This record gives sequence, structure tokens and C-alpha cells, in this order.
Amino acid sequence: MKILKFGGSSLASQEQITKVIDIVHNEAEECAVVVSAPGKDKEIPYKVTDLLLRLRGEINKSNNDLTVDDSERLLKKRFSQICSSFGLADLETKIIDEISSLRKDPCSVPYTSSRGENYMARIMARLLNLPFIDSRDFITPDLKTSYQNLQRIQQKSFVFPGFYGEDNKKIFTFSRGGSDKTGAILANAFDASMYENWTDVDGIYYANPRIIGITPQTVSHMTYKEIRELSQKGTNVFHSEAMIPLIEKNIQVNIRNTNNPNHPGTTISDTQYRQPRTKIAGIAGQPGFSYISIEKFMMDDEIGLGRRVFQIIEDHGLSYNHETTSKDSLAVVLENTPKFNKARKDLENELNQRLNPDRLIFQDNIALVAIVGESMVNTPGMLGRSATTLGNSDINIRCTFHAPAEYNITFGVNESEYEGAVNALYREFIDKDYKPI
Repeated sequence: MKILKFGGSSLASQEQITKVIDIVHNEAEECAVVVSAPGKDKEIPYKVTDLLLRLRGEINKSNNDLTVDDSERLLKKRFSQICSSFGLADLETKIIDEISSLRKDPCSVPYTSSRGENYMARIMARLLNLPFIDSRDFITPDLKTSYQNLQRIQQKSFVFPGFYGEDNKKIFTFSRGGSDKTGAILANAFDASMYENWTDVDGIYYANPRIIGITPQTVSHMTYKEIRELSQKGTNVFHSEAMIPLIEKNIQVNIRNTNNPNHPGTTISDTQYRQPRTKIAGIAGQPGFSYISIEKFMMDDEIGLGRRVFQIIEDHGLSYNHETTSKDSLAVVLENTPKFNKARKDLENELNQRLNPDRLIFQDNIALVAIVGESMVNTPGMLGRSATTLGNSDINIRCTFHAPAEYNITFGVNESEYEGAVNALYREFIDKDYKPI
């Protein structure tokens, strides 16, 4: 049995849905089809989930230009277009009525935000002539309970909405992109032969196309650990929490492109496979960080100083991303969030009072850039090669983080040099002929 999960971009229009139907019909194995809510369409450039959230008064940067009435109108138009294009008049009427009731009834935010997956799964079940099985009857916040519940399903092939489940008779949702996790839970429960995750790119790229300026090369294979590291460093192709159920059963993941179904995509497993030429699985990173540098003579002889630093950070409700030390200094990197900025002055005062440092520096506008790859541990000179590459590109390394396991080497650079750092590392490790646009 295979699990086929289709993301929002694969279900955004009649044209895209037709591609999904062809992919499923061409699948020789029995399969569970997991669907997301429709993504942005050319005519209606809003994700369905964002429109649903706006109905409940939830505003984000994707929907803050819309009124509640606008959102309801666009939701009805979107699902009317999808249903009518496939001749599903009866289902169209039901879904439109249900959208109307979302404003009238005291629905919770999780219930409302989950309706995009629910509606889309019901539509796909009709189009594929497969049973619709509602995830709320099987998925819970507890993985083991979910696995046990799913054993009750007798059908060999069916359509299943992603993103949500039920907890104490109330709908709950995973974080955004959580349909990946739903698919992974099903893969574990049914010992799937493969988990295919269909999206709108040919797999996982070696670097962010928006930074590189071209379509980067695609990684053919990577390990669970590598995708986890890349996810932590800003690569968002696959939901990081989805790896847990897959690792438990050693189930391979294949990231595929709905728009280019003959491309082999990227396979993720527990087996290392890396072309000798590259040695890495990807280059990732993101701006928006600050670091705190603490300098104190004889710091290394002061027992518990590091613990106090991390306790102070924790007491302010903050988590840190990286830390590095020397004999007389310690630096901690934190994400530059509103919460961090609100706590900043108190944090500075408490660090000064409790540590009495010789020097305390808060440095903003830092970006983290990382190269990731399990095989780096057996390759001498990766750190030096990376640092030399950045230096030759006139990029100033503000801090370096290099764990003993050596799955990743992370550099802190000025945000103004972030894209230049990614470009330089891509040219060094992936494509010698690459020239930034």
C-alpha cells in the first residue's frame, strides 16, 4: 500500500485536480490519498485555509486586506468553480451551505480552518470513486492512539483529509503544513511501501531558488537526519514533525512534482547516498536572528555560568538556536522575535546582574547559513573549505557552529550578506559554473 499526499498547489484548480486524478489512476498499488486544502489560484490568489481563518476573525499577512464578507464570497466562488467544473452540483450545494453556516454557528477556529481539507477530500473521493474517510474519527494528538484507530479501516484505497483530527470530541489541527504529518501517520499505521508527497517542485533543491535566481539542481537522495537539519535551517518543503512516524517504521518518502510526474523527485530514507562530487544534501538558512556575546576573564573556571545563561533565557520564555564558547566568552543565537525584543532590556539587565561580565554585546541583523550532509563527517576540510569560500567572497563570518556529529556547519553572517553567502556556497559545492543573476 502507498500513501499519496497532495498539497494545496496540486489541488488549486480544475487543471491541477485533473493531474492528480491521472496520477492516482496510474498508480498500480492500492493507495490512501491524503489531501490538503486548495492553495492559491490565478483568479483567487488566496489559500483556502487563510480565507477560512479570516471568517473567524483571524488575520495574517496573507488575508489582512479582506473583509469577512469578502472571504465568504471567495470561498463559495472557489468551491463552486471546482465542483461545477466536474459536474458535482449536489456536492457544490452542500459545501456552499456549510460555508454559510460557518459564520452563523459558534464554530471553533480549528473546526473552521480544517474545512478546506474536509471539503477537498469529499470532492476528490467523488472524482476518484473512492470512499471518503473522515480523519476526525481516527487521528488524535497521540500517535499510538491514532495508529490503533486507523487499524479499524477496512478499505484498501480511500481518500482522507489531512491537517486535522479530534481530541475529546473537538476538532484540533496540526501546525500549517500538517497534512504532511497526517500522511506520515497513515504510512506508519499501514506499513506503507512508500509515502509519496506531491507538490509543485521536482523535489528538494540544493538551495532556495528565490535566492539562487535560477532553478537549482535537485537532491536525488537524502536521509531523515538531513531533512530534519534542513527543516530546522529554513527549508520548508516537508513538515519536520512528519518524520517521526516515518522513522519509526523506516518508510521511504518520495517528494514528487504534480506538474512533472515523470521526474523521480527526491527520496528520503535512513540510507546515506551522496554523489562524491557534492558531499552535501543542501544549503539552507534564514535571516532574522540576534546573538548575545558574553565575555568574562576566567569564564571557563566559573562553574555553572553557562547553565545560568541558559536559565535566564528560559526564564524569559525564550529558546536559543545555537551556542558557541571559548575560554573567556560564550555566544548564544536567538531568533529576533517580538517576544525577544520585548524581553531584551530585562534580559540585558539580568545577565549583567547575575553574571557580572566584562563585556555584554547584543548583535542584531544576523542571518544563519548552513551546509548539511551526513557524509561530511568523513570528509576532511569541509569547515575550512566553507569558510575560505565565504572569505573569498568578502563575506564576514560573525560566528560559527559545528557540532561533533558534523551533520551541519552553520555560519552567522550579516543579513546584508546572507544571499551572497548562499550563492557562494552553492557555486563551491554544487555548480562551479553557477553565476548569480
